[in-house]
Amino acid sequence: MTKRIRTMPEDSVKLPSRKKPLPVDREAIYRVYFHGPAYRVLEGAKVDGDTAWGLFSADLPPNAEPPDAASLVAPRLVELCFQTAGLWEASAKERLALPAGLASVRVFRGEEDAGDSRLWAVAKALDGGASFDVRVVDERGNVFVELLGYRSVALEGRVSL
Repeated sequence: MTKRIRTMPEDSVKLPSRKKPLPVDREAIYRVYFHGPAYRVLEGAKVDGDTAWGLFSADLPPNAEPPDAASLVAPRLVELCFQTAGLWEASAKERLALPAGLASVRVFRGEEDAGDSRLWAVAKALDGGASFDVRVVDERGNVFVELLGYRSVALEGRVSL
């Protein structure tokens, strides 16, 4: 079976520099998030304006048992989308939120297809954060996952990063 290939125009993939630390580090993220080791998918993040960028962790334990179990979707890359959009909400709205729905999700590649390129989630807040379009891309602009129309439901209380 041939994998579908999708790329983004080079000028639309503006990723943060990895030459300096990301403003939101892993420790700060997982003080707020409650995920276990296999789903602590963010190494770091940046939020600016209506966009959040999340760098996929390069060092994760196996996702399933057995470690090479097949899956129909890329669950950790979809989770990367959720967590990156959630960091935008935590930063911009001071709220923690859980997934409520989405318009569509398309998986083009899995995390194992990244090779030596790092993966990033790029989350765009739409209508002031009412929904998000999120794409997981590598540093060359290849799209791995496209999650459109993601909506969340806010938990009570305030949170800060």
